[in-house]
Amino acid sequence: MRILWCTFLIAGCMCSLSGAPSSIGIVRSYGEFRVDGAAIRGNSTLMAGDVVETMAMNTTINLGATEVTLLPESRAALYADHTTLQRGTSLVRGTAPHALEAGSLRIFATSPHSLVEVGYSDQKLITISAHAGAANVFTSSGELLASLNPGGSVAFEPASGARSSGSGQATANAGVTVKGKLTKKNGEYFITEDGKTYEITSTTVNLDQYVGKVITAAGSVVSSSGGVTVVTVASVTVAAAVIAAGLSGAAITGIVVGGAAVGTVIGLAAAGTFSGSSSSTP
Repeated sequence: MRILWCTFLIAGCMCSLSGAPSSIGIVRSYGEFRVDGAAIRGNSTLMAGDVVETMAMNTTINLGATEVTLLPESRAALYADHTTLQRGTSLVRGTAPHALEAGSLRIFATSPHSLVEVGYSDQKLITISAHAGAANVFTSSGELLASLNPGGSVAFEPASGARSSGSGQATANAGVTVKGKLTKKNGEYFITEDGKTYEITSTTVNLDQYVGKVITAAGSVVSSSGGVTVVTVASVTVAAAVIAAGLSGAAITGIVVGGAAVGTVIGLAAAGTFSGSSSSTP
């Protein structure tokens, strides 16, 4: 009988352990921080969905191959595959495909050893900077809004109430360079690169003369919807020849290789809503 009771006890303990939530990482700071409202100093184990809020010091969260740093007076919900920034500034370092969500945007680092900074200021402005490595910015529905080269940055102005509802409106004048064969259909110009379609527009360059040629077009993202990203072109390069009406050579160089163009967002509808437990990737 004693052996039977011991067997039941061990089996019960094993079931209890198997049903317990597992840790996704460790959070640590030299100062005080909060996890789900509880004040903590030093370090703490982190579970999926925990909300970390910083006080006067930076707080670092280790999530396997990804390191997330929350700057002072920031707040974010942490998951194994994504971080949802609710307020403040977050730095994401690592090679894992960890998404950083802010408002209706989803940001992915695309280079090894990357360092991407995302700031969410009182729901009025979302800023994204690729300090090291490249990064892509998507809407919640998976539409590509901007591709940032190392050193590049872009700013977004979400629609009113975007943070509280998890959805909003955004677009960007993000610096972008597109290379491919220019085609024309129904009076509109297109380039397809790596399976992505770009509609090319310009008020300074005569695009007709480049139809059928492989070009490099430098400009800004205007909008993205229905799988097509609209880019307004400021310069076109064909066989090392640069054509850009009204732009100096220095300005052209800045657009093509500077990689740090900053834009302000005003208008594209970013369809879809994030849920706290979302784990899908574009």
